[in-house]
Amino acid sequence: MPTIALAACGGGGSASGEVPGRQSPYLSLQLPGPISQHGAVAIGASRVALLGGSRNVGVLSSSIHVLDANSGAWTEVSQMTTGRADMRVLALSPTLLFVHGGARSLTGSRAAEWADLTTGLSTPAVVSHLRQHHTVTQLLDGRILVAGGLSTEGYAGNVSPSLEIWDPMTRLWRYAMRPLQQARQAHTATLMPDGSVVFVGGYTASGMAASAERFDPATEAISFFASPLLGRAGHTAALQQDGRILLAGGEQGFQAVPSSPSAIRLGTLPWQLEGVDGSPNELPTQAPGVQIGNQLILLGGLDRQGRATSAAWSLGAASRALAGMPQARSWHSVTPLSAGGFVVVGGEADGTLLATALRVQAVA
Repeated sequence: MPTIALAACGGGGSASGEVPGRQSPYLSLQLPGPISQHGAVAIGASRVALLGGSRNVGVLSSSIHVLDANSGAWTEVSQMTTGRADMRVLALSPTLLFVHGGARSLTGSRAAEWADLTTGLSTPAVVSHLRQHHTVTQLLDGRILVAGGLSTEGYAGNVSPSLEIWDPMTRLWRYAMRPLQQARQAHTATLMPDGSVVFVGGYTASGMAASAERFDPATEAISFFASPLLGRAGHTAALQQDGRILLAGGEQGFQAVPSSPSAIRLGTLPWQLEGVDGSPNELPTQAPGVQIGNQLILLGGLDRQGRATSAAWSLGAASRALAGMPQARSWHSVTPLSAGGFVVVGGEADGTLLATALRVQAVA
């Protein structure tokens, strides 16, 4: 089982510094400019497509660049039809991206688009509702499931329970036969081995969505499970080898109050919950994660005071603090690479956008 070459810190501390006498696991890469709240997706063994975001130019960026995580080379390959930030991105192939939602620089632009990295052309999708803080999941049969979020559909508080199903072959979409039982935004969506998708947590129009829902794409049936422990938003979810979902970090309520307990495992057949031994009392919110083997690696995010943190954690069979990143980061991306390891790009700290990336290599 591969593991991450991050040195463990003792005592379950903040992981804000390196272990004395050990080489840093982070290889720094300098970017041509700052980038934050962007989209990121792997498009090859060691390449990452970086889309839009805030880039200190006074307007949301529409640029699509490719970063080679080995050489640090940075190449512009395409332009989206509008500047976007905090959108959702899927790589349908190494050259075709599906981009959905987020904040947009052109208010009359479409909710989604198809970006061809070979031709450099981006094509607006057929009209669908605008969404932010939603989830986008590619199903096992290739279709795309768009769920929840803040939308323009007219639901209470603009929080949507609806499910859209997109067909990449026709590029058309439709609503699923029934919506989620609870409207939610800032939730997570986890694709299960049987092809179902499990949605957890998030915010409703008036509070926490303290529940999980399992959607079966074959029948479009939904099962529902409620528990106060699931009331979290801005958290990270990862499928474990035993079929359970590891939920880590996030916040409870509309203030930056860390979720408690900070990490739990959710079983879905049947529904069940348990804590994670060794997890810290508090984990950050909005912390991007990457799964390596059966371990979920969390890097950065926001602490209780809403400040960027450099902390890194490994959660799973054995939970522990890891060597912290060289610099605190929030609103950055963490992208796993099929060549091994992952790359951390951009973000911000104390109001300053960052123009660096970090390459972390996995070892056997």
